[in-house]
Amino acid sequence: MKFNVSQVLVSFTGEPMTDTVPKKVAPGQPAEDEKVPLTLGAAAIASLTAQRPQETVDGKEKLQRFILAQLISKTKDGQVRLETEDLSLIKELIGRYMPIVVAGAAWVAIENPEQTKSTKPVE
Repeated sequence: MKFNVSQVLVSFTGEPMTDTVPKKVAPGQPAEDEKVPLTLGAAAIASLTAQRPQETVDGKEKLQRFILAQLISKTKDGQVRLETEDLSLIKELIGRYMPIVVAGAAWVAIENPEQTKSTKPVE
């Protein structure tokens, strides 16, 4: 199946979700943060690469997660073709590692992309 991982996740209030990331600054300049749109791909990559300290993940699953995260991160047009098993793993991991609002928005985006249309612009 083909998915648009560049779509911005939308909260239950209809607003586009954002994430705070380090802003790229010149060497020697103080670090700054900036808000960027939170995409389905960003949530998927964060979940695929997450592991709790008490959690054991075998090498085979680590490799599978790495390959999926790499596939999502390297897409040029935001479209990624995923097998059903891979999509199930991504959904499971998003549900495990993401906050409720992000997990819910991501699942809606995966299962019904038409419901992810924001009613407000990203600021």
